[in-house]
Amino acid sequence: MPNIETPDYYLVWKPHHIPSSFWKEKSFLEYLTNTKTLAPNIVLPDEFGFFLKNKFPIRDYKAININEIIKNLKSEFSTENEYGLLNRLDNETAGYLYFAKSRQIYDKYKSLQKQWCVNKYYLAQVYWNPFFKTEKTIMSIDYPVMHHRFDDKRMITIKTDKDKRKWRWQIKLPKTSVELIQYDTKTNISSMVVAIARWVRHQIRLHLSSIWCPIIWDNLYGEKQKWNLHLRSLWFSLNSCWQTQ
Repeated sequence: MPNIETPDYYLVWKPHHIPSSFWKEKSFLEYLTNTKTLAPNIVLPDEFGFFLKNKFPIRDYKAININEIIKNLKSEFSTENEYGLLNRLDNETAGYLYFAKSRQIYDKYKSLQKQWCVNKYYLAQVYWNPFFKTEKTIMSIDYPVMHHRFDDKRMITIKTDKDKRKWRWQIKLPKTSVELIQYDTKTNISSMVVAIARWVRHQIRLHLSSIWCPIIWDNLYGEKQKWNLHLRSLWFSLNSCWQTQ
């Protein structure tokens, strides 16, 4: 996927298995700002090409050279504000990281984010089809989410009183919207657009798993595989606010 420039933002493609921001492991920000050779990009499969053009077209954008992005971000931001980084992705998730082009845009985005007015869109491939018994192709998932009591790497959903025995810390109330794009009966694999506004750690992976549709090769909430998680961050919208719960 190309790196994209809009009037207010840069969108830079992050590959799988690299942390988004500064942490113990070498992060994508370090690859982006401190080395001449970036981590290799992961290109979306051809069958998803229709998505950007027809299903969710992106307007007023153009491809931009990565060196120009780095130069502009370094002139406006520092490591303290992560060079204007506005979102983070799970290490296993590929997709676009958003960067503000100015401090004014950075502050505006952060303010809207606190009000849950930023809708983020992803493309996921999952096992099974949750719509096979209905003509509907859109659903909302709103199971409460929290940290697992005995496993720091995992989150859990709360469906029954029995589940409450496993949780710790504060209960989160995220909302995940899922729209079916395609279902392949031969492979039993569905391609979905996923939108979130009120989000928590592992929200998409956990919510899809909670309806028995784990993301392909999710080694935490699905099959124990070491391949690339089939979840990609694609775009975001500031057009409307979802109702908070």
